Amino acid sequence: MSGKYDGILLATDVDGTLANFNEIPQRNIEAIRYFVKEGGMFTVCTGRGYAMTYDIVNQVPVNVPGICVNGMQIYDFQQQKVISEVYLPKEAEQILADMRRQFPDIGVMIVANNTYTIIEEGKYAVGDLRYRLDRFKSTGQYVDGAMEDLYPDWTKILFLVTGDRMREARLYFEEHFSGRGIHVMITAPYFLEMIDATCDKGTGLKNLRTLLGAKVKRLVTVGDSYNDLSMFREADLSIAVQEAEPEVREKADLLAGPCMQGAVADAIELLGR
Repeated sequence: MSGKYDGILLATDVDGTLANFNEIPQRNIEAIRYFVKEGGMFTVCTGRGYAMTYDIVNQVPVNVPGICVNGMQIYDFQQQKVISEVYLPKEAEQILADMRRQFPDIGVMIVANNTYTIIEEGKYAVGDLRYRLDRFKSTGQYVDGAMEDLYPDWTKILFLVTGDRMREARLYFEEHFSGRGIHVMITAPYFLEMIDATCDKGTGLKNLRTLLGAKVKRLVTVGDSYNDLSMFREADLSIAVQEAEPEVREKADLLAGPCMQGAVADAIELLGR
């Protein structure tokens, strides 16, 4: 017997879309359970590494592999195994050193071996960023450390910076390092991320859709930030939450309500009409 949502793959961003930190509105949880019960395929498409995403997927039924680290990882949460993973090219270390010389005031966090290591907090670790750092340090998901102690294969680098200084750092990177196998993207008001140039959420979803094959009839995505635009590109239907960046709202096909009032539940209700 077919379900109401058969053939639909729903991929949602995590932070600012599905959840606030690790808190998912109950309305979202209940709607996702119903969506999956009625034949839907649900997954997350996030900037988090897979280890850090378990706090989310343990609360909702993720029944197909997820996209993590903005497309750098495809991970099967049911089987607890990596399907594919991309690392930064070795040149990233030299590029990082140059960026730190040019912008000594900005913080740096490196993801390696699924550990988020804060190398330097920088002068912009205040307000929302300060709260995030303290929150995830308290749970052990962020740790302080030194570059020489890191696992040699890096998944991504995050620059901790805001406002005009973020725009300056992004422009400098694009002027000096474009075409060298790495790109940067704004993923939050305080994160400028450096990842492999072949990866973004959109390419991750494209690869996942190929992996799942003909059973995916329709791809629906929900997001709020600039790094979600690439998954909108691959979607048959894209939905932005109410608090989304203006450009993201403009590019979306439909708008949902606020994140913590159940934006993903709104999306599922829209699909059921």
